[in-house]
Amino acid sequence: MKVLRERFGSLAKAWKSRDKYEWRSLGFSDKEIALVAAHFIKINSKDVFAKIKAAKLEYVSYWDDDYPSMLKEIHGAPIVLYYQGDIGIVKQSCLAVVGTRSCSGYGQKIVMKFVPDLVKQNLVLVSGMALGIDSLVHYECIKAGGPTVAVLGGGIDVVASMGNGKLIAKIVAGGGLVMSEYGADFKPQPWCFPARNRIVSGLSRGVLVIEAPFKSGALITANLALEQNRSVLAVPGDIFRSSSVGCHELIKKGACLVQDIDDILVELGLMESKTKRVAFVYKPENELEAEIIGLLKLSDLYLDEVVAKTNVQTSELISALNILAMKGVVSEMSGGKWTLLK
Repeated sequence: MKVLRERFGSLAKAWKSRDKYEWRSLGFSDKEIALVAAHFIKINSKDVFAKIKAAKLEYVSYWDDDYPSMLKEIHGAPIVLYYQGDIGIVKQSCLAVVGTRSCSGYGQKIVMKFVPDLVKQNLVLVSGMALGIDSLVHYECIKAGGPTVAVLGGGIDVVASMGNGKLIAKIVAGGGLVMSEYGADFKPQPWCFPARNRIVSGLSRGVLVIEAPFKSGALITANLALEQNRSVLAVPGDIFRSSSVGCHELIKKGACLVQDIDDILVELGLMESKTKRVAFVYKPENELEAEIIGLLKLSDLYLDEVVAKTNVQTSELISALNILAMKGVVSEMSGGKWTLLK
């Protein structure tokens, strides 16, 4: 689509073009050109716009200002997105939260614990509105008073008619967004869900996985996130549950292990690392400790430099440094210098 627009100036001009040589130069085969032509004949633009209006949908194209900027970064970004709700919320920091359809009580507790805290941090949570973790994320966002984004694997009208109408209405009423790359009456197909997952991760700064079997849509989303240069985070679980295997595999491969909300904020760059956030609160137990700490606050020093500045015997100073090291106050670096742990 992008190539066609660049060559012809607009998609409308591309559709109307009958120059096969022009299309061939772009890499299209005669069969593909014939299929496009046959499809174009069937399209009635007035009917298309009438359906969009009847379904009470808005739409945004790849070239519109309102199109999500994060999504533009990914390979194969959708050309058109149909939506209900506030498209503007995707301009905020978004975090995808996904997981298994068959979530355990443990997974539910994680969602109910993390989501309200994430909402307080003004993160917009994105998920796929599937049963289990996904839907629970949306409900908990609504309960916490925060907007949420649901990306669907079919047309919004069709998905609503399959029992999701109330949740869609609640998401929109709560200032959230429901979107799909498919027209309102498009029925979900098996291949639609992996395609949907690229949008879930593409909208987000990172993907948090809460409970996922080894083969699951949540892991597909996590792998897509890696391809899109997004952060991948995973919550560890019960080693005896199959629903924990996927998260543990992600952690083994380098995903951020999440134990609390701070782990998420640090990974997304919204908070300094814990080692930097912890204030230096150690109270020296004697004058020598206080003197050593005062010197190391100014700069890292070699042992002989500390000896020279304190005018204390080397053996006594080594003993004091080792005691402070055992307390986690100072540390000897590989080069031989002593540093203060802040």
